[in-house]
Amino acid sequence: MTVGPRVGARIKALRKRRKLKQEDLAALIDRSVESISAIERGKTLPGYTTLDRLAKSLDVPVTEFFDPPGRPPVGANRAGLLARLMDAANALSDPLLRAAVDQIEALERNQR
Repeated sequence: MTVGPRVGARIKALRKRRKLKQEDLAALIDRSVESISAIERGKTLPGYTTLDRLAKSLDVPVTEFFDPPGRPPVGANRAGLLARLMDAANALSDPLLRAAVDQIEALERNQR
């Protein structure tokens, strides 16, 4: 999967997680529904201004749309799961977040 489809998959997952329609997101960032659709399908890669507006509208940093350096690319399904995980984590208190991190690290150790 090249950059465009991965970015689009992440944007789509975040939009759906926030229960926004393409029309809603398009209105929030002053772009057309066709533009949002093309971005989500990986047909076009948005410019910085559009990425910035998307990030602000979806309440994530722009870096959330891209794969971290040195890590393998993330597919659409994983991007959606990671978006859900981040949303859930952001809603937790610090003690609950610590417990969640401990559980995830235990799962990681057991996977090895």
